[in-house]
Parts: sequence; C-alpha cells; structure tokens
Amino acid sequence: MNSPVSQNVWDKIKADFDSAIRAEIAEILSFYNGNERERVQIDILHLAKGDKDEVYTLVDTAKKDYRDIIYWAEYLEESQINTPEKRKQMRELFQWLGIEVPSYLKESENRVVE
Repeated sequence: MNSPVSQNVWDKIKADFDSAIRAEIAEILSFYNGNERERVQIDILHLAKGDKDEVYTLVDTAKKDYRDIIYWAEYLEESQINTPEKRKQMRELFQWLGIEVPSYLKESENRVVE
C-alpha cells in the first residue's frame, strides 16, 4: 500500500470501493487530518456506503466538526431524528410551547416520515 491513510483505513477502502477509485478515496480522506484521524476516516467510509461524493461531503463535515461524524456513525440510535420517540418528544415540545403540532407529528408514532 502506498497511501496517505493507515492500513486499517485502506482495508476499509478496499472493502467498500472498486479498485479503480481506491487511491482517489484515500486521497480524499487524507484531507481530514484532525483529531482521531483514523477513527473519523473509518467512520466516514462507514457513513458513505461506497459513495465517492458522500466521502467528499463527509470529509468537509469532519473538517468543521469531527464529532458529528463520530456521532452519526457510532451512535446510530441517538443520532436518528425520525424515530417514534423523537417525534413524541417534538410533539410534547410543541405542546409545551403552546404551538400547534405539525400534522406529520400528529400521525401514528409507528409511521416513519421520510
């Protein structure tokens, strides 16, 4: 491997991307050189799910606040915004504030809104 990323990151790149773009993905990831570099790069790959454009977007996000990447990748349940519990919390917040609850929050808690 002749890459600007660690062996662990390179292994994840090989698992997720076609050989034709692996070096490019490693290069994109090298632009994140902040805190917890290897962890964040692996999390970026996990979140990108094989999408090169998403790697660009996530690297840019990591450069602004790497903790967002860790949160989204490693704390899936907590980071989801469209769960029955989160919708219930939002309904309660609207009610507490005395604001009309939006219709999409009034619907069944089992319905997933996209």
